[in-house]
Amino acid sequence: MAEAGGGSRAIRRRWGAARREVPGRWGRPAPAVAVLLAALSAATLLLPSVASAPTGSSVYSAPYGTATVVSATHHTASGCTHLSLADSRWNASTGLGGFSARATSTSCAANATGAVNTSSVAVNAMSTVTLTIARPAGAKGAMSVVVNVSVNGTALDRTTIRWNCPAASRVGVTGYAFVLSACNANSAARFTLGVELEDLTSHMVVAYGSRNLGYTESGIGYSDDYCYAYGCYWSNYSYQFSSGNLTQRQSFVVTINPNPSDVYAVVLVAQTAVATTVNGFGGTTVTQSLNVGTQGSGWSLDRVTVT
Repeated sequence: MAEAGGGSRAIRRRWGAARREVPGRWGRPAPAVAVLLAALSAATLLLPSVASAPTGSSVYSAPYGTATVVSATHHTASGCTHLSLADSRWNASTGLGGFSARATSTSCAANATGAVNTSSVAVNAMSTVTLTIARPAGAKGAMSVVVNVSVNGTALDRTTIRWNCPAASRVGVTGYAFVLSACNANSAARFTLGVELEDLTSHMVVAYGSRNLGYTESGIGYSDDYCYAYGCYWSNYSYQFSSGNLTQRQSFVVTINPNPSDVYAVVLVAQTAVATTVNGFGGTTVTQSLNVGTQGSGWSLDRVTVT
């Protein structure tokens, strides 16, 4: 699991065609991460699990006879890559869901488009569980729904960069123009599990659960080389970040004033993503894994209590 970190900047000024390679670190954001993954807020609100069902409540647990699930997994790859994948899924008989992926991008001579040392792989997956619920007979007033879920998973980023981004040249540069040589190697992983309450009669979402249970991590490495008419500057940078927790239990609570004639459902949405990319660097390998579905890992709809 990646740990938060920062960096420092190393800058050299050089004249003519000569270039000195001295790895350094500089803490400015890398735009490539936005391509890999949209920014994710993985803050969690932990609430106590329901120990026992209160009097006058409806309780749902596995097997979930009134539940349906729609799952989809998509991936793309180019260049020199390797992907081990277990598609997103959920089982109504057990209440258990899962997904796992291990994606590797490696420098290679050229990809299908002729780009040198450019490789990338990305996986996006989702499982949507819809569980039809009903209030206890004779219940009136506001309806409260408590959804107990849990997750047990792991994530790992392994990146090896050879800091040999090809140098830009100041030859032919005039005035304030510049030539840029840029290389990057990035990784990202994401898991979120959210809950909402849907009115199936009106086909509207009427309430959202407390904040998503989730986890995100990213790894960034790049080298930039700017050459002006009077000289060249370069900087190397690497950074790793993680937020959230892949092992936890949580209760989502939603409360509404229901229409007695409408039918309601609890909807769980589990989203996962893994991505790696190498661009420009030679001798570089980036591997990102996310496991919430094999070897004892997974996510679970533990119980739903309606009062």
